[in-house]
Amino acid sequence: MKHLGIAGLILFLGLGSAFAADKTTAPAKGEGSMSLLTAIADRNTDAVIRLLNDGADPNTRDADNRTALIHAAATGQFRMMNALLEKKANINAQAKDGTTALMATVLYGDPTNVDILIAAKADVNIRDAKGKTALKYAEERLIPPPGTKVEGYGHDLSNIYQTMVIMLKAAGAK
Repeated sequence: MKHLGIAGLILFLGLGSAFAADKTTAPAKGEGSMSLLTAIADRNTDAVIRLLNDGADPNTRDADNRTALIHAAATGQFRMMNALLEKKANINAQAKDGTTALMATVLYGDPTNVDILIAAKADVNIRDAKGKTALKYAEERLIPPPGTKVEGYGHDLSNIYQTMVIMLKAAGAK
């Protein structure tokens, strides 16, 4: 959780309250969808796959309009992301604040998931409500400078974001 950064932590905390809102406000018909978001929050990949195979809507949204894919991306769950994409989850869906699954996975700090979303044709130039793209989020995280070790991690966090910047630019991000 330490590597989320302030923005990632805010997003993560916001997702937690969104799950709680979904549990209390979802209509009876949406119980399958609510269970999908709950399974993602619980990081229960087997339950997510089972629910999707049983017909849960892969484009389910919470009270903040975040999709199941955005939730999976925000927690680094690549198997869940793949399962949702296989069931035709809208890769470019935006939450109320304009964030997408690609932005969420950049905030989480996972180049592998960025690669998955780019390969699945995520629009790398979508802007959120603040006008930021996934590339802008990655560039903002290049501090400390490349090569700086961050205490508590066995890797260089700046290099992770540098990798994502390179990947996003190669995919046409501006």
